[in-house]
Amino acid sequence: GSLMGSLVAGTGISGNGFSQLSSPSAIYIDAALNMYVSDSYNSRVMLWRQNSSAGMMVAGTGTAGSAQNMFSNTGD
Repeated sequence: GSLMGSLVAGTGISGNGFSQLSSPSAIYIDAALNMYVSDSYNSRVMLWRQNSSAGMMVAGTGTAGSAQNMFSNTGD
């Protein structure tokens, strides 16, 4: 395998935009090579389609909370 990594999601700069992540804590890659990222500090799960330059929020609201559509911490 390669010793060099590749940036496949985010910009490398922490933030809350759709092209940014803040403390990503877990990933899942499906059969279509879509990547789901648990974005802990933004309290959301982002979907990054193969070769996309921005993600799409698929769970959470981007704000921590206790409502049914919110996460208190996606890393739990």
